[in-house]
Amino acid sequence: MLDIKTSHRRERAEGWVAMNNNRHGIGAAEDTRRAMELLTEAVVREMRPGVLELRLAARMLRDALDDPTPGALALATRAFNAIDADTRRRIHDSALLAAIGADALNNWGKQ
Repeated sequence: MLDIKTSHRRERAEGWVAMNNNRHGIGAAEDTRRAMELLTEAVVREMRPGVLELRLAARMLRDALDDPTPGALALATRAFNAIDADTRRRIHDSALLAAIGADALNNWGKQ
């Protein structure tokens, strides 16, 4: 079940990151690539011995980063969607926190 308050916080945080990226001149392609990198890192942090879905998703995401063809992106999407919902939610939260933290560090002292 999706918590309305959590959903609102995520939307607000994602909007904040996108707004800052646009303000700092980061284009959509770079933004997408960075999001995929953060997602891959979050999947790797979540990996546990014996959980093949996570290993496969990390591999497919890396392959899509190396060669971002529609086929590679589709495989990465399918591999990520094969992960159970609770784990995907933890990965999403981890990647989102990493994005917010990276943005805050990049803007430290630039005001």
